[in-house]
Amino acid sequence: LVLFVLAYFRRVSFGNVAGVAILMLVVSLPSLREICDRWRGGLRPETWRAAFRPRADLDWWALALTSVFFALGLVQALAPPTGMDTGAYHFTIPKVILQEGGLVDRDDIWIHKSGGFYMVYLFGMTLGGEILAKLFAFLVSVVTAFLASAVSERVRPGAGRLAALIVATTPVSVGF
Repeated sequence: LVLFVLAYFRRVSFGNVAGVAILMLVVSLPSLREICDRWRGGLRPETWRAAFRPRADLDWWALALTSVFFALGLVQALAPPTGMDTGAYHFTIPKVILQEGGLVDRDDIWIHKSGGFYMVYLFGMTLGGEILAKLFAFLVSVVTAFLASAVSERVRPGAGRLAALIVATTPVSVGF
């Protein structure tokens, strides 16, 4: 939201976005320490074995396919920029926002004013270019799959791996 406000007031710059990143880190440190302490004390190897050793055939397929999709996503995220925007305006809009220092009203490209996921791309591009933007997007997709898996397991035990597969393959279904 802070990045969107910066974009709205046309104050997007490396210094301002780096300041937002530092602020996010400072605010998150106490929580990160608590989470790391809890993980060190509370995660047993059996817990991880259960997560990565599926019980049924469908679970094996779901885990394997999800892993393949995320491996391919990581390769794509690490690939050097080609100058082509393979997604419809995925990188064009953040590049325009970065060049202009904020949101602009242009007739040659359509920019929706809510920001949305463009702000994740803008954050990465401002701090480190297109590869960092792709890595942030990749990490968001991995976290989303884990969250969908965790929620699905609570709703219906055994559904988590299938939910992660559905999230991982969403770009394929949207693309085709």
